[in-house]
Amino acid sequence: IGGSGMSGIARILIGMGHQVTGSDVRKSPNILALEALGAKIAIGHDESNLGNADTVIVTSALWPTNPEYLLAQRNGIPIIHRSQALAHLASKKRLVSVAGAHGKTTSTGMIITALLALDQDPSFVNGGVINSIGASSSSGKGELFVIEADESDGSFLHYDTSVALITNVDPDHLDHYGSIEAFHQVFADFANRSKELVVINADDSGSVAVAKLITKPMISFGEIASADVQVRDIVENAQVRFSLTYKNQKLSSTLTIAGRHNAVNAAGAVATLIGLGFGFEQALEQVSKFAGTERRFELHGERRGVKVYDDFAHHPTEVAAALNGARAVVGSCLLYTSPSPRD
Repeated sequence: IGGSGMSGIARILIGMGHQVTGSDVRKSPNILALEALGAKIAIGHDESNLGNADTVIVTSALWPTNPEYLLAQRNGIPIIHRSQALAHLASKKRLVSVAGAHGKTTSTGMIITALLALDQDPSFVNGGVINSIGASSSSGKGELFVIEADESDGSFLHYDTSVALITNVDPDHLDHYGSIEAFHQVFADFANRSKELVVINADDSGSVAVAKLITKPMISFGEIASADVQVRDIVENAQVRFSLTYKNQKLSSTLTIAGRHNAVNAAGAVATLIGLGFGFEQALEQVSKFAGTERRFELHGERRGVKVYDDFAHHPTEVAAALNGARAVVGSCLLYTSPSPRD
């Protein structure tokens, strides 16, 4: 229950008035926050933790020998995957699903930050805590629901998506899909399930391959000249500066975060907001206020002139992006990336 995805669902369920229980292997800030909201959480997995739950929500990271899971099976208690629970929670809303091998959490956070600034009061579940909000999820009163959609096991196909954002389709999770072609196809299936629009990266070769399989209306973004929302003039320092061009209008912006890849992420977020009906200028203005998420090149402090950052990067492309961003900030660095469970 303490994982980024599971804790977000738990927070929304609590906000809806449900009694929420759960378990995890250790205490964490997410667990402490949920307990403060009224959740009853056990440390360690044991049959007794199941209590009188009438539905059990599980993560893909769950071991099949988990005693609570096995007891729920024996007792005939409904067991649903977290993506199914999230799909149900979002079923009455206009759903924006953000998928991709990299950049999902940041891009989702950018969209959420902008929608909040635009007084849209969206519901959302992100894969990391948004720094300016101090939470990874919330149940809003607006018509929009924004989620980070996990492609690792195909569960993002459960969502009734209105607008789909694909940040990139860099090969990943091939242990599950078996081939790059199958990985491309599942992204195409995800995109073609969208009811309104697909926003897709025009720079990434995987996204270009997927775009050929998409039959829905599309808006593209990226540095390539053919992109509908084109990124130009990128200058990398502690804060990345860049310009965006859309329909012959050119605007400049500076993010509060570093990294060339984040200028591209911002372009994807702006393109998504345009697709939702917001103006180009107001979309970029609000996206630029995004202040980052936890564990995405997160500064933890400075000691004797040495700054310590933490980053979730665990794929070669992500590590390269994190290193490039770090070099832009400090010139040279030693990067420590800390792994964590998928959820």
